Amino acid sequence: MNRKSQQSAAPGSLRVDRSFSGIGRIQVRTGTTNRRIRDAMDAMLVSMFQRGQYDLLHAVADGRIGITELFRMHQRNELGDIVLVEDVVPLSDALADFLAHAKVAEQTRKTYGSCFKLLNQSSPNASVAELHQVLLKYREECEARGVGRNFNLTKAACMSFGGLVKKCVNARQAAAFWVDDTAGTSRPSA
Repeated sequence: MNRKSQQSAAPGSLRVDRSFSGIGRIQVRTGTTNRRIRDAMDAMLVSMFQRGQYDLLHAVADGRIGITELFRMHQRNELGDIVLVEDVVPLSDALADFLAHAKVAEQTRKTYGSCFKLLNQSSPNASVAELHQVLLKYREECEARGVGRNFNLTKAACMSFGGLVKKCVNARQAAAFWVDDTAGTSRPSA
């Protein structure tokens, strides 16, 4: 974790500027000129990282949740009530939408379509947020059937999907833990 300058060059609200390993840089205006409140917001982010609330930190970094609103919810002990879009979007719908709009060769589109069909059959009611678990389950199924190539193709298709919908999963940074060889136990580290 790194903390950089705390105030923007222009007068106005103070900034929080911090980098987290596996998350990236969070550089946002706090909406306050009170240093104690800014420091409390910064401490909240550190605490969230230490508790493993990576989805919320990614949401702040991507601008999907404002730090001021997050801080208010933190003060009211309501962080567990936050529902991110990826928590409710069905994985099958997101993959179908990706497939319809992806700028890939036609043969690649067919391959991805076949991979996504098998993945959806494996976990038909999964949400985008569950992609990590879905891939781990699918890998086990492929290994049990001796069709590791199917998993490798599906993993590549999902990495492409995640790269283009970074707001959903932030797959480029998370790809290693989606399909970690140690059964998905790795996580972003400090």
